[in-house]
Amino acid sequence: MPMDAGNAMLGNMEKAKRYLWLASENERRASETSHPPLKALFLKLASEYRNMAQQIDDPGRWRAKHVALEAQASGALLQGYPGPSGEDADAVGQPRDVGSPCASAR
Repeated sequence: MPMDAGNAMLGNMEKAKRYLWLASENERRASETSHPPLKALFLKLASEYRNMAQQIDDPGRWRAKHVALEAQASGALLQGYPGPSGEDADAVGQPRDVGSPCASAR
């Protein structure tokens, strides 16, 4: 592994840790405030920082999760789309679609 690639990976790990720290700080701030709009803002920021940390930590799992969530939001899962199978289903916490034609081809 080239030295630059190793440094980039360490940089990404540090960035992910920083985002997780920022997420926990915003959750702490949300728990300390009694002003509902401010609490909602801190929780939204915490969610975004956690999302960015997950994207850096495991891009494949993050992508699978968000593709499934976008499809679910658009109604594609309800309109005959067979749903995720295999690791994609595991990543988004959905049951595997073992009855799909793709599953039998393996």
